[in-house]
Amino acid sequence: SGINAEYGDMDRLADYDSKNFPEDVDGKFICTICLDVVIVDPYVLITCEHMFCGHCIKEWMRENLSQESLPLESHPHESYSCPNCQQRFTYSHLQLPSQKQIEYLRNLSFKCECHSPIKLAELEKHLLGCPDYRKKLVTCEHCAEPVLTTKLQEHLKVCPVPDWKTNFANSLARVSTVARVSTGALRNRNNRGRSTPYARITT
Repeated sequence: SGINAEYGDMDRLADYDSKNFPEDVDGKFICTICLDVVIVDPYVLITCEHMFCGHCIKEWMRENLSQESLPLESHPHESYSCPNCQQRFTYSHLQLPSQKQIEYLRNLSFKCECHSPIKLAELEKHLLGCPDYRKKLVTCEHCAEPVLTTKLQEHLKVCPVPDWKTNFANSLARVSTVARVSTGALRNRNNRGRSTPYARITT
């Protein structure tokens, strides 16, 4: 909901490092784990009000989980230390930003390659239409969506096209099978073409 629903797909299109924003961004809105402005999937710890990218804080929690094989939701009472201030918190203390915080993020301007400051609400339309910025984009061969070149590997891990990794693995397996069959057929043909030793007949 909120800004997550509005800008969830924007993660693949832009790098939200604070250097890409023309005005100084309030430090409270910069994730101290990845150092990006928390535009996509922001979460707030209600115990200390520090804000993080959802992916960053959840990955950090998993790394500090005593039983890594289980999902975070299965450990509602597990205690963690805030990466900023070390104050203790649990999974239930992760909350979406307040309306006031969301409005602050919406009103930020992003600096495009063409040097135009773009309001976040107009960012996707501008980036996809800007000739300067499109040079930095590639098309994902699986979902056909434009992706920032430097984020392609990250995007492939969460590409929304169902089972493309399985299909890709199956394709590789088929190619491998065809290669083995072809190699075996070629070997058999070569063997048939060789001269068979025979005894010399004399009269």
